[in-house]
Amino acid sequence: MKGESLWITSVDDHEPSKPVLDFIKEQASYLSEETGGKVKAVLAPAGTSWRSIISSLSLFSEDSYHPTHHSNANDASSLYKKRTYEFYIVDEKHNYELSVFQITCNDTLPASLAIEPTIASEAGFETNITDIQVNSLKEFISMFEEIIRSNKVMYIIDRLIKMHSNDHQNVEENQ
Repeated sequence: MKGESLWITSVDDHEPSKPVLDFIKEQASYLSEETGGKVKAVLAPAGTSWRSIISSLSLFSEDSYHPTHHSNANDASSLYKKRTYEFYIVDEKHNYELSVFQITCNDTLPASLAIEPTIASEAGFETNITDIQVNSLKEFISMFEEIIRSNKVMYIIDRLIKMHSNDHQNVEENQ
């Protein structure tokens, strides 16, 4: 009995994730410009993904099974591998940093966003969700705006800038 092929050999085109990462980097440079370099934002590869800590509790993780049929074959799973980046607010002079969120993606969307719990709550996101799915640049921009306008982020940036002002005042008083 001959049936029809069930194979799907092409998937719907997804938006690329690069514009989202580029947007984050662009916003990071704006923060540095607006604060005269006193407070910066950085997007860096995450050392340890919050997600990986949670998933390491499971007995079987996606990284533990990658056999190859031929000894010299490349594992095609690497084409699907997602990378996690962490977005920080940083004050290098006073040695402070705030981890704002982690974003995990490969070269296409959707991406997963894990927001620091207090910031997530203040920005109006459900705090019991560890991964928020991002399907488009437009959607991410809306989320990003809510995140950076949370009380915690605004408060910390304000305090870090004031620390620089206080340093300047203390120098003037000592002269």
